[in-house]
Amino acid sequence: MIYPLLLSLRNKRFDLLIDLNDDPSRTSRNIRKILKVKISAGFDFGEKEKPDIYLKRPDKEKTHIIERLETLLETLDTEFRNTQLRPILYIGKNENNEIKNQLSSYKGSFNIISVNLSAGAPIRYWEGKNWIMLIKNIINLSGKWKFVLLSSHKDIYIAEKIRKALPDNIFIPVLSDSFQHYAAYICNSDLVITADTAAVHIASAFNIPVLALYPDYKWNYVSWQPLSQSYRAMRSDSHSINSIKVEEVFKSFQEIISVIQ
Repeated sequence: MIYPLLLSLRNKRFDLLIDLNDDPSRTSRNIRKILKVKISAGFDFGEKEKPDIYLKRPDKEKTHIIERLETLLETLDTEFRNTQLRPILYIGKNENNEIKNQLSSYKGSFNIISVNLSAGAPIRYWEGKNWIMLIKNIINLSGKWKFVLLSSHKDIYIAEKIRKALPDNIFIPVLSDSFQHYAAYICNSDLVITADTAAVHIASAFNIPVLALYPDYKWNYVSWQPLSQSYRAMRSDSHSINSIKVEEVFKSFQEIISVIQ
């Protein structure tokens, strides 16, 4: 399927291909070869077939992914510089209005926290008992918070376990688990707490404050930090985020609300 697409793109005779992949990639090499663009640009990974314009990739343990890509773009245009770079996400108008209307009955009287439970890897799941204790601590601190428990369809049982362990009236029902609704809940929240970077990127796109939990991989922790103006990032001392203590997350919660409220 991909090969016919690449052939059709080759017929357009592009002048420039910018490869934003910041890891060695056979796919990238093959795409450059098939498209036969006039000039290709990307990072140098010591391959035999380097892009025409290339630079050494900045250290992944010292730079955010945005900084690395910005460095590449500056190589193409020395006047390019935008320190406000953030992800851009377009949410469906109908879905966004649906969520706005639902949350409007809470806004003003309560602040809304979207809690993202699902993750792309087992090491990024925080145990249900941790979520329960964290939410207990938050509602004991203040009754001004309402919670939206976001999860993929396969993880609904985790959300149900948390709901059953806590007062039902602190939760806002989730209307749909579609991606558009998921993103709409995040962009209409006052705070996002997440163990997965998908929610971090969405929150960053709309400058929503974030509490983010990361496993103990320095490059991942540095590369995928939130880009929201207000955030706290917590890194585990082991490969699993379950090493992050509830007390640590709650302390970060108290710190961030002192800034955003």
